[in-house]
Amino acid sequence: KILQEWGIKGQVRFLSFNPESDLYPQLSYFVPEADESGRLEIESIKRHGRYWLLKLKDYENPETARKLRGTVLGLPRAELPRPRKGELYLSDLEGLEVRRADGEAVGVIVGFQKVGDHEVMRIERAAGGEAMVPYHAEFVASTNLKEGFVALKPYAEALL
Repeated sequence: KILQEWGIKGQVRFLSFNPESDLYPQLSYFVPEADESGRLEIESIKRHGRYWLLKLKDYENPETARKLRGTVLGLPRAELPRPRKGELYLSDLEGLEVRRADGEAVGVIVGFQKVGDHEVMRIERAAGGEAMVPYHAEFVASTNLKEGFVALKPYAEALL
């Protein structure tokens, strides 16, 4: 997510939702979440503490860069490298069914929200409304991408 402009040459401060990623310096563009048909060409990107400094083509000064504030950036899924063994992309979980420990379906993952250090599943409940459950080993018993579900541990059900 672009937080604010930086300096006088149109750079912006970019907050990564995955701060451990080493992918950014290898990229040539980002896609703004609000306009998935658009491309923002990267001129330079470098780590700056817990942020990244990003220079995008056609944004030459703070005034033009200011228009990018709040923009969430991403890449098409097909452009991302394959996850390593034991890893996954949270976006791959969107649309998966969420099940109680007894196997009963309770809803579908509609997105994620970062809360503190944790990624929290936003679950559209079958009974109506939305629930939020951390996607963490403390709450999740298993994730089965092949069969399309996330199974919760018994005490996670209190959050539903």
